Amino acid sequence: MNKIRFFALLFLGGAVAFLLGCQKSGLPLFSPTSDIHVVNVAPNPLNPAYVEDGGSIKFTVEQVKFEFNINNGISVFLNNYSMKYYSSNGQPILSGKFDYSGALDILIQAPDVTMAGGATTASGTTTASGSHSVGDISLEVMPSSLFFYMTNNTLSQADDVTPVIARILISGKDVNNNDISISTQVTLSTRQKN
Repeated sequence: MNKIRFFALLFLGGAVAFLLGCQKSGLPLFSPTSDIHVVNVAPNPLNPAYVEDGGSIKFTVEQVKFEFNINNGISVFLNNYSMKYYSSNGQPILSGKFDYSGALDILIQAPDVTMAGGATTASGTTTASGSHSVGDISLEVMPSSLFFYMTNNTLSQADDVTPVIARILISGKDVNNNDISISTQVTLSTRQKN
């Protein structure tokens, strides 16, 4: 009988901890950190498109889309990012000359957590279970100054500084006021986009 009572109390204690450990609980002991991570970076590698325009060749580079998933139902406010550029051997490009950072003001809304293992759709958000995206941001990863450095201001790819690795750190706070940092990287190339 004592074993049954022990397991019943253990189950009730776990249920209370689960209920108190959700978003905006207000109790520091039961305020878990969001389990947010990048599930897709596209395009990767990032290649420019070259276009002939009136006898001269111009380039265009699309923004990179970072898609996120949250596994534990705790939403995140993303408020800044930084980009640092490295050569293929891991050395900073020109001692960080092209590195930069910026502000964000984005809420990545977590899907509702259900006991059945599926995700429900909240109004205005796209949610899914598994490794599908629940939110995304798009950022310019290859500024023109970096592109011209990588190409040595020539159209010849023989002397290009490529590939370059862009390491991106995205940070913010979850709804429980825990600091969040998400890191990812993108390979940059000067080869023509296919």
